[in-house]
This record gives sequence, C-alpha cells and structure tokens, in this order.
Amino acid sequence: MSMKRPEGKEAEPANAGGLRHEQYFVWGSDEWCPANGMRNGVESVNRSLKRSQYEDISDAEKRAVRGNTFTYLIVAIGTVVENLRKIVSFYKNQLSVRNLSPKNNRLP
Repeated sequence: MSMKRPEGKEAEPANAGGLRHEQYFVWGSDEWCPANGMRNGVESVNRSLKRSQYEDISDAEKRAVRGNTFTYLIVAIGTVVENLRKIVSFYKNQLSVRNLSPKNNRLP
C-alpha cells in the first residue's frame, strides 16, 4: 500500500482536533484503517522481541556484551530466532490434526 498525503478538505485544518488529528491520515477514515493496521503489526513484532520469556532485547543486563557491533549481532540473532518461532507456530497451527490447547502446544 502506498501512502499519499491527504489533499483537499482533510488537509485544510492543520490541527483542528489536537493530537488525535496529528497523523498522516484523518483518524478513523477509510485511509487511516489500513495504515493503522500496518502500525499495529509492527508494534506486535516489537512487543514479541521485547518480551522477557525469550529474547528480551529490552533488558541490557541479559545481553551484557561490549561494543555496539556485538550488541547489534545479538539483537539480529534474537530477531531471527523470534521469526523462526513464529514460522514454526504458524505451521503447527495449520498442520495440527486436532485443536491445539496449552497441554498439547509444546514443540516436539
């Protein structure tokens, strides 16, 4: 989806409704919904990377290494591992013979 700047009626009031309208598209409009959905997808990935159950890239104590390069490498490896975890989870759900529950939802 390519984004275009609002034109015409939507572009006229610079900040009519305060922070609610301080966005690329008018809040709640038809153009706003897909753009907000993409933002929610990005925030979901960020939350997955920062959760303390697995990689926890938000906690510097868990990756106590020296230097920016090594830190970037650790975060990149953590991102790859989280992506692989999501892929395995997707295929597990798609190929399951019976409905998954917390009791049978463990990796083999």
